[in-house]
Amino acid sequence: MRGVLQGFFGVFLLSIFFWASPLHAGPIDLGLAVGGQFAGDVSDFNLDTDEGFTLGLEANFKLPMIKLGLGYEYGFPRDSKGALSDIEYHYIYGIGRFTFIGPVYAVGRLGFADVRARFDRWDDWEQGASWSIGVGTHFSKIRAELLYNNFSVGTGGGHSSDLTNYSARLIYQF
Repeated sequence: MRGVLQGFFGVFLLSIFFWASPLHAGPIDLGLAVGGQFAGDVSDFNLDTDEGFTLGLEANFKLPMIKLGLGYEYGFPRDSKGALSDIEYHYIYGIGRFTFIGPVYAVGRLGFADVRARFDRWDDWEQGASWSIGVGTHFSKIRAELLYNNFSVGTGGGHSSDLTNYSARLIYQF
């Protein structure tokens, strides 16, 4: 699965190169996202996580009323009550934004998250399909978004669990 994540990241880097090259044929927005996540919960473990910060990069193709793109987000380590280590993640995703009222839009992300933490029963979690849904608005080159996040992770032995939280992000578009 790590190879899949590296492949997505490679496609993302190629998209950025294409955007910066003179061969660039279409409008692409490149954005730097900075955010904060509110306290979260890990189902099946009675485990709570503290607030944390995120940093990400996105490339979006501009289409009428909708934007589609690729993104990468890193969730900085945050304390968890019950785990043997802090929880952190790498999230590679496809993103869609649909404008429905003036500058207000709906946003959805779908991808893979590589969540890292150690527990008594498992040394590490495995990657899993993950999603986010929310709303946002934009002002010139700045976007503000509120999201509900669900990171599905395998916990070994065929078991899985969900890390859920809410986040707020600001995205600067270059």
